[in-house]
Formats: sequence, structure tokens, C-alpha cells
Amino acid sequence: MSIMNAENSRKCLLEVAEILDDHAVPFFLIQGTALGAYRDKGFTPTERDIDFGVLIEDLAPQAPALVETFVRNQFQIETYHLPFQECRTIVAWKYGVHVDIVGFMPWKDKRFTYSPVHPSVTDPYAIVHQKELLENYEPVELFGRTFQVPSPIEAYLQTEYGKDWRIPADDCVSRLRVYGFLEQEGVPLC
Repeated sequence: MSIMNAENSRKCLLEVAEILDDHAVPFFLIQGTALGAYRDKGFTPTERDIDFGVLIEDLAPQAPALVETFVRNQFQIETYHLPFQECRTIVAWKYGVHVDIVGFMPWKDKRFTYSPVHPSVTDPYAIVHQKELLENYEPVELFGRTFQVPSPIEAYLQTEYGKDWRIPADDCVSRLRVYGFLEQEGVPLC
């Protein structure tokens, strides 16, 4: 993926947020989108996509209606269910911008999301956080609107990007990838 067009990305971010709000789906910014909102007061200089986090219990029941609304609003959509039965990720494109709406599933004292079951993913992984980081939020202002980010945000960003998260870098890979997480933890696939 290439670096995003700033104006198209701003429009897309705000449209997706409005659709999630219209469906009463609570969400929070994650990964590079949270980093940019907090550190850069915009998108990071190397941002390649927009990332929304949603607790799976909020995403799964609304996923069919969300997909319908996104399509009606001229978004291209992919959904990911496997290896689980419920929709856990919605990927949306509009204006040439890629948006991930990621459902975080609970497991013990953690929340995780799982990589797409897709031919392009040769080594499946989970991105795993402590529950408290993804179940508590604080506000951040971005493009004239208040968004929620994991709280405490600096602890989240350090966990996601390391102690040098304040220094802009071309870093788009989470440090929290856990390969073999489902098997190691015995997570049921229902």
C-alpha cells in the first residue's frame, strides 16, 4: 500500500466514523491512526491505511447492517469471518483509501484480533493487547471531531510501537503480532 492522500483520507475517516455512529457502534482509533491523531494531530507522515477498533460484541451484531450502509455509500467492502463464524473485520475502500474496522475478541485477560484468512497471509497471526488498554478510552481531537483512543494512550502507543513511538518512522507493522496464538492458547473457533 502506498502513503495516503491526506484530503481523501480525512473525508474517508469522517465518513466511516459517521456510519459507525449512525449504527450506534462504539469505536476507537488504533495503530497508526491513533498514533497520528495523538502525536501528529493528523495522519502520520507514512500512514498507509485507517484503523478503527471495535469490541467484537459491538461489531458482530451490526456487521450486516454496516456492510449494507457502506455499500449504499459507495464503499467497496470485504468482510472476514474465518476461522470464526461471526464477522470480525470489515475492510472498506473509498477515494483510494483503505480502512480496517477490526473487531477485538476477548480471551482471558486479553483482547485480540486475527489476521485475515486469505491467500496473501501465509503465516496467520493475532494482534494481542491487555484487555484494559482496549476497554478504556480517552478523547483526542482530530479534524474537528472528538475520537476515542485506547487509554492510557501513551502506554498503548509504547506497547504498539516501542519506546521511540514519539519519533516519526516508517513503521507500519505492529510489534504485537503473535504467531500461533489460537493454537497456543486453545482459543475455540466458534
